[in-house]
Amino acid sequence: MKTISQKPLPKVKGKTIIDHYIRTQLNLNVLEYVMLDFAFNWFFCMKTTYCSMDFYEHAGYPSSIDISDTATKLQEKGFLDSIGQTTEKWNKYFQVNESDFEELWKLYHEGNKQKAKIAYQKCRKITNHATLLDAVKKYLKFKAFKEQFLEHTSTWLNPANLSWEQDYSIPAETNQNVEPKLQQKPTIHP
Repeated sequence: MKTISQKPLPKVKGKTIIDHYIRTQLNLNVLEYVMLDFAFNWFFCMKTTYCSMDFYEHAGYPSSIDISDTATKLQEKGFLDSIGQTTEKWNKYFQVNESDFEELWKLYHEGNKQKAKIAYQKCRKITNHATLLDAVKKYLKFKAFKEQFLEHTSTWLNPANLSWEQDYSIPAETNQNVEPKLQQKPTIHP
């Protein structure tokens, strides 16, 4: 891999959600999975065209782990290219369909779109688009019924919150009164 000198690295924070079914299917150990997840998210979030060993070290990998050996193994397995980007062999499992996100954003567009897109990609690792879309519709209807403000889309999509698993039921006898309120969607005021 190329090491390119540059300005100080931005602080990278986050957690890896490990899909052990995919990890074992691809014959990866946990470190390899985390490294690929980091590289995939780095390029998605930062929109850079390279990833040097410094990026991984900055991400908090212990100095006792030889990152370059792991990267070389991942290149040999076909998961990383010569500049540290994940290949299609990895990306096909986690690539987010742009039109899926846009469909969700069209329904629920509170807050920063880029942050919502990043949160959408992360939560897609543990649920599917249809589940999210259905839950968003229920959430919006519920909030309109309760006349409550909406969370930012990125907050609602945060995988740590599991918002799509919440119960957004509306009592059946009041269900007819909700539809007109949907036209007056509550918004967050600064």
